Amino acid sequence: MMTFGQKLQRFRQAQRLTLDELAEKLGTTKQVLSRYENEARIPRVTVVVQYAGKLGIPLADLMPDEESAAPKGGPGYADENLRMIARVYDKMEPRDRARMMSLLVTAFDQEFKDDT
Repeated sequence: MMTFGQKLQRFRQAQRLTLDELAEKLGTTKQVLSRYENEARIPRVTVVVQYAGKLGIPLADLMPDEESAAPKGGPGYADENLRMIARVYDKMEPRDRARMMSLLVTAFDQEFKDDT
């Protein structure tokens, strides 16, 4: 079973991209991507959605497998509800994806406003 970081790394390597090149595409830094790939950091769902959109790949391709979703000693974010969201998102038109993303970002920002 693969984690988000493993899937991101697999995608990057398959596209023959360096961390710098992928970071530029995603609007982040190579340090952040390295932390994801090395599982030192776990992204919010909204980040996974944004990355999938920017890379033009199905959201499900970046979502961690259920068994590998939970960090050591912590709750996972890839439960069945999120898998359902990923399946629906992948079937949406771009305009509807943007609306859904806006709703998710708003909801997560409110929920995790103190989480940095």
